[in-house]
Parts: sequence; structure tokens; C-alpha cells
Amino acid sequence: MDVSSDPKEEDSFQWTALKIFQSIAVFLLAGAAEIFGGWMVWVAVRGITDNEGNATKKPWWYAMIGSLILIMYGFIPCLQPTGKSAFALFIRIRCSYGVSMIWQLF
Repeated sequence: MDVSSDPKEEDSFQWTALKIFQSIAVFLLAGAAEIFGGWMVWVAVRGITDNEGNATKKPWWYAMIGSLILIMYGFIPCLQPTGKSAFALFIRIRCSYGVSMIWQLF
């Protein structure tokens, strides 16, 4: 391992239109997986209430599929473009998302 390497060589990541599109697509996919997976678990456990107040639950396999989608949601961020600058941007976006979720609790 060469300790005297140039820092510019370590992070040769460059934003291109394709990488920007990939980053946006991964962000949207993660959002859809989080919402849809959570919804599937919710309707299997708690059910859906109609206009008359009757709750109908979905089959058990809704919860199983929803759980698998939520597991995949945990791995979706790995599809982000790589590089130190891309990772730093991803961390900033995740932190702002987490802060906004905590902010909604108050």
C-alpha cells in the first residue's frame, strides 16, 4: 500500500448525467420500497378500514412480502454511485431525511 498517494487519485468520482439519474432513481426506489413495504405489513397486521368502519385484514403473506421489501429497502442505498464525494452527499441527504422524520414527531 502506497501511503504517499495523491488524494485526487483516490476519489476519481465525477458526476455525470447518468450518475445523477441513477442517484435520483435509487432515492425514489428506496422511498417506494419503504412506503409500500410498510403498507403491506400494516394492512396484514392492522387491516384497512372502509367508510363504514369495518376493518378487513389482508392475508399473512402480505406481511411476508412487505417484510422482504423492507429488507431490500435496507440494501437499496448500496446502489448509489460510489466515491467519497457521492458518499458524503448521500450521507447528508439521509441525515436531512432522518431529521425531518424526527421533526414530525413534535
